[in-house]
Amino acid sequence: MRRIREIMGTPVLNQKTGAQMGHVKDLIIDDQANRLIGIILETDSLFSGGSPGILRQDLVQINDDFIVADCSGSPELRGNSWLEKSGGTVYNCDGTVKGCIVDVFLDEGWQEILGYELSDGLFADLLNGRQAILEKNILLEGKDVIVIEGG
Repeated sequence: MRRIREIMGTPVLNQKTGAQMGHVKDLIIDDQANRLIGIILETDSLFSGGSPGILRQDLVQINDDFIVADCSGSPELRGNSWLEKSGGTVYNCDGTVKGCIVDVFLDEGWQEILGYELSDGLFADLLNGRQAILEKNILLEGKDVIVIEGG
């Protein structure tokens, strides 16, 4: 299982040239399909005209130190930004706030979203630890809010 927090800032290399293309700046996820769509890069160039995106299927090697991508273009990635989803509120089905989203769990292949890590504030995290919710326990999921079953 991988955490998005561990992926942020990872260097991305071009498979054909070996040149560094940038660092992972954001991830784009599809909440309905529970899948990673792609990554957004932060580049060192001031004149790049925006942050390039790379589709998940173009990521040919993923490890702890770097990512290798086979890129022929810079597609527009459609989905929800991880940076926008981070901090979103999680409620249970009776409307009680369970915490806010601080991380996403992905499978080892970086394809499927397995669940979310929640924080209930610094002191609660220190006393009780952070909570994890699995994707199967989510009743409703929006851009910045999640409703889960149970208490």
